[in-house]
Amino acid sequence: MAPAFRLSLKAKASDNMSHLMVDFSQEKAMLQGLKFLPVPATPEIQVSECQVSDNTVTVVWTLPEPDNKIDHYILEHRRTNHEGPPRIREDYPWMVVEGIREEQHTITGLRFDTHYMTFRVRACNKAVAGEFSEPVTLETHAFTFKLDSSSAHQNLKVEDLCVEWDSSGGKVQEIRKEKNRTNSPMHSPARFV
Repeated sequence: MAPAFRLSLKAKASDNMSHLMVDFSQEKAMLQGLKFLPVPATPEIQVSECQVSDNTVTVVWTLPEPDNKIDHYILEHRRTNHEGPPRIREDYPWMVVEGIREEQHTITGLRFDTHYMTFRVRACNKAVAGEFSEPVTLETHAFTFKLDSSSAHQNLKVEDLCVEWDSSGGKVQEIRKEKNRTNSPMHSPARFV
């Protein structure tokens, strides 16, 4: 504000320079008219709404009260080896995602061997960033591959992670016995794959 004061201040002096007076009323009015943005409230991560699937995590948070002065959010995440609150010293650094405009963000490209991840978020307005939320640790399971026996071909015998071709007809034989049809389109020649 000093340069502004120098431009607006006009000293008034008496003829013999025995008295010098400076009027600060204009500057006082300007200072009283200034409005400062408050520090944004601390967001809360909604663990029940966060989604973990395959190698992606969607983190959802809310503010205690709606704030239309929020410009963006900063989300930080890091790998950890345990469940629960973060420890003072961790082996992995915080990864930063800036410029988030919504109250949720999806992190993709995670490795399947990432067992736990810790997340924290803070709100920023155009002047200042608020405090980080309480860190939340989510378990990031790898995608579990399973074979579905109900949708498999009739000649496939599916058990857990094993598939076997049944040349005798497998499901077809059971269906034939139940419906007692002679010209069923589900008959397949014996094949080996």
